[in-house]
Amino acid sequence: MELTLDEYRRDLKKRRFMALPTAGAIVWLVVALSSVFATDVVTSLIMVTGTCTLVYFASAIAHFTGERFITLHSPTNPFEQLLVYCFTGSLCAYALIIPLYMQDISTLPLTVGVLASLIWLPYSWIIEHWVGVVHVATRMLLLPLAWYFFPEYRFTLIPMLIFALYVFTAMVLEHRWRYLEYFA
Repeated sequence: MELTLDEYRRDLKKRRFMALPTAGAIVWLVVALSSVFATDVVTSLIMVTGTCTLVYFASAIAHFTGERFITLHSPTNPFEQLLVYCFTGSLCAYALIIPLYMQDISTLPLTVGVLASLIWLPYSWIIEHWVGVVHVATRMLLLPLAWYFFPEYRFTLIPMLIFALYVFTAMVLEHRWRYLEYFA
């Protein structure tokens, strides 16, 4: 028997969803730390590799958090399928990111940081919670300001801001999940 969209949404809403913000926090922390010890080119490679593989990394983390993570190859829930399409769309942003990077290496933390965050908007809509909107809006506000006002720290400050936002997002999502579990 096929579920209704409301039932599929309820299924996704009750999930913990800690693997993605945990993976994001780890990836962006590694990027920030690499910026202290490596060149901008090496940090750029780590940033691109980390953000392009973040969902796969989150899938691995889900085994440790006990989550049923989004199935990338054959999603069973239409909302999972929507998130897979959104993730694919965020990867398509590299068609813009790479040419900008080739012109000015310092644009990478800003463009990746902003464009890769957009997947949080449909997620926020699906689970009917504000955290994804706040995550994106904060990145849209803070990252350009950090990029403009602290040009010598772009490869360190921007990843640290994103790391902090992922920690905040993870804490909010965990609190949300515990609340749902308590009142279930």
